[in-house]
This record gives sequence, C-alpha cells and structure tokens, in this order.
Amino acid sequence: MHQIIQFFEHLGANYRIYTPEQFADLFSARRHPEYIHEHRATLNNERVRFFATLFAVLMPLWLIIDFLVLPPALFMQLAVIRLVSTLVFLYQAWPGKRVHSLAASRISLGIFLFNLPVTFLTSSYFLAGAQLDNSGLLLAKLYTLLPYMSVAGLGVFPLTVYECLTYAVPLSIVAIGGWSLLGTTGLEQLLPSVWLLFVLVSIVLFSATIQLQYMISLVSRPSYDPLTGALSRRSGLDALVREFQMTLMHNDNFSIALLDLDNVDSIIAEYDYPTYDHAVLQAAEVLQEELRHNDILVRWGEKAFLLILPNTDSQGVRITLERIRTKGIGTLPDGKPVTVSIGIAERMIDKVEDWHDLVELVDQRRDQAKLTGKDRTVFFDERHVPA
Repeated sequence: MHQIIQFFEHLGANYRIYTPEQFADLFSARRHPEYIHEHRATLNNERVRFFATLFAVLMPLWLIIDFLVLPPALFMQLAVIRLVSTLVFLYQAWPGKRVHSLAASRISLGIFLFNLPVTFLTSSYFLAGAQLDNSGLLLAKLYTLLPYMSVAGLGVFPLTVYECLTYAVPLSIVAIGGWSLLGTTGLEQLLPSVWLLFVLVSIVLFSATIQLQYMISLVSRPSYDPLTGALSRRSGLDALVREFQMTLMHNDNFSIALLDLDNVDSIIAEYDYPTYDHAVLQAAEVLQEELRHNDILVRWGEKAFLLILPNTDSQGVRITLERIRTKGIGTLPDGKPVTVSIGIAERMIDKVEDWHDLVELVDQRRDQAKLTGKDRTVFFDERHVPA
C-alpha cells in the first residue's frame, strides 16, 4: 500500500500535482482564482483565433475537391454549407475580436468546436441521399473525419475534466448522428467508430488537464511563496487592495491580522535553518486550516504572515485567532511551542478608509506586541491579551 501511495505521489510530482486540492482543480474551475480565469480566457481566445484562421483558409479550398468529385447539384448544396462554416470561422478569426471573461471564451470555444461537426452533420444529410461513385463515396468517408478533428482539438486547450466532457459528449452525439445519416447504423460498422472516439476523448482529457495544471503552476509561480504555498507579498498586496475596495463599495466589515514568529534568531542559533523553515511551514499549515474559504493567507515577510479577512468584524477576527491560539502555531524539535506576536485592525472599529492606513495600524500593533513581551495579541482597543 505504501508503495502504491509513493507511486501516485511521484506521478503527481511529475505533473506538479502535490495536494488533493490541486487534483480537484483539474476537475472543476470553481476554486480557481480570478487571475487563472483571466489567463485561461486569453489563452483560449488566442488559440481559437489561430485555428479559426487556419480553417477559414482550408474550408474553401476543400471546395476544389468537391467540385471535381461531386455532381454539380450536390456540389452547390455543400458549397453553401461550407460558405456558412467559413463565415463563422472568419468571424472568430477577425483581429479586432477580444474575449476577456472565461464564460465568453467558453462560448467562443464551443462555437469553434461545433463548427466542423455541424458542417459534417448537415453535409451528411445531402450526401446520404445522393448517388455517388467510388470517388464520391471516398469523399463522404473523408467527411466523417471532421468530428474527430473537433474532438482532437479539445486537447489543444487547457480545460478541466468537466469542461472537456461538456464539449466532448455533444460532439460525439453529433458525430454519431452524421454516421447514422450516411448509413453507418449497423453495430459492426458503428462500434469501431465509437470505440475510436472513446479512445480519442480519453487522450484529450489527459492532454487538456495536464495543460491546465502546467498553466496554473506557471502562472501561479510568481504569485505564491514556494515554501508555504501562501500568497507572496506582492500578490497578497494586490489581493488586499482588491478586497478592501470591494469592502468600501459594499460598506462591509474588513479585518486584517499580522502574525510575526517570535525568537527566530534563537531558533536558528539553537537548531538550524531547516528547523526554522519547518516552523514557518507548520505555522502556514495551521493558519491555512483555520481560515475560511474566502480568507487569504499572505507570506508578508521572512517570519510574518498577513491574514486578510473580508466580511469579518471585530468579534469574528477574535474568534478566528482564538481557534489558532487554541490549536497552537507549531512546535520545535524539543516540544517547545512556537509563539507569535499579533496585531489586528478592522476597518469600521478603527475608522479607516484607506488600506495604507490599515496596514500601518496593524504593523504598529504587531510591533507593540513584540515590545511588550511577545507571545501576545494587540487588539483594536490596544489591550494586550496573551496569544
């Protein structure tokens, strides 16, 4: 059992998947931060434009083959279908188009992916009723490749499992509908095509999700502290400003807490730097476990963490810190507890309307906790309470 666990841990590490949460993020985008949504929307839009441009050129060129092989009346019918398909590709390839939201990029991607299968389905309707020679039958067979191209195209985009299946299942249904129109209804004829489609979808699921994870790790690398996984100071400051502005708009409560590990120099001198790093990591894990889903943990300094607590009043932040105090922030190799000095500020009770002032206030209270004995919290009313 241990070897199996090690195998999956090694496999996850190869694909930058280290936690169950990261694995869950491959299935749904619900927990993805906004900057991941924006980056994915931009990336998907750029790829849709590139491939739409490519097909806007290739689609009319295929008319040459249709003209040489098909009867004139059938050629004119398929030419109209191809013209409509080409216009859709041209619209999506147009340089002035910009898609900024993830929802809009999903719609744009859906239009692009369904263009070819719908073209195949409508073409199959006319091809099925036509008398074709061997060349025409071969051309009809080539039309059946269009749904495969769309399904394979899913692997070019960074998508979650849920998104892949949302596109792949309807694409497969459209493909089966086209095969049925062309007379591929017998099980012995349909089963190999369905099996190939199933294998292709499986490969695409792997490719799209690995792309997604690689993109998330690449984009998030500058945004997160490599040791603790908390937001870096720069990204944390962006989050603080964004959340504070939202708070002002809705006139809500907003609290922050600055936690600073005590006696760091003594820890390093008595033990070593790896022990200090482990103490910092322990503290980050405890804080992350005790925060709510919408709270934000920031590595504010070498030995300091900032807690950003939206929609949290003075009582709420006291309850949060009480949970942390009860659990403890971590221990040293000899069993001694790691302690922290904490400063707290809350927008309404401190009458602060600028995030700079709130940060300065919490910094002062953290310093005051240090100067008055450490291992304590300075609250809004400046009283000192043991941490």
